Amino acid sequence: MSRALRSATLAVGLMISAGSSEANVITDWDANGVAVTPPSAAGLREMAIMHVAMFDAVNSIARRYRPYMVQLTASEATSQEAAATAAAADVLIGLHPAAAAQIQAAS
Repeated sequence: MSRALRSATLAVGLMISAGSSEANVITDWDANGVAVTPPSAAGLREMAIMHVAMFDAVNSIARRYRPYMVQLTASEATSQEAAATAAAADVLIGLHPAAAAQIQAAS
């Protein structure tokens, strides 16, 4: 298993254990991501990118773990659900601009 895939798996596990409200957002965006990514190794990579982005966004607020790629500046009062949603949508739109309307509708 590659380092990136292990890290993405860990990120998803950590976010799911962070609380039930975040878990709902994470699983919702997992379904949204599956709907627009190809069923291939490239699709798995895209899903990992999306999950790592959501992890770093939520972790920038909670600051419980070492960030994977980036530590953003965010107040503790910032909505973790909104941060995860924005991160997931930004990644998916960046990877699949033709599906932007579908992705934005899910936001």
